[in-house]
Amino acid sequence: MGKILTEAQFVEAVGFSNLVPGSEALKLAMFIGYSSGKIPGVLAALLGAIIPPTVIMLTVASFLIRFQGEEWMKLFIKGMTPAIVVLLALV
Repeated sequence: MGKILTEAQFVEAVGFSNLVPGSEALKLAMFIGYSSGKIPGVLAALLGAIIPPTVIMLTVASFLIRFQGEEWMKLFIKGMTPAIVVLLALV
């Protein structure tokens, strides 16, 4: 099986993805997708990088909407608030 990219091309792709604004992982996936399959490769990489987090976020949002009035959910959110504040302060 042949290589999709040489090491030099990969290093160039990583460098390029750091220069352009946006998600480095998404830009790198699209670069590799283009190298391996031109436009269909870019589309496959883009969909493969976007669909899973979108499905996860929609699932979490539907879960939160479904249980938003429950007492245990209110307590869960109340308990998570300090942890989120600390995480944001550390970033």
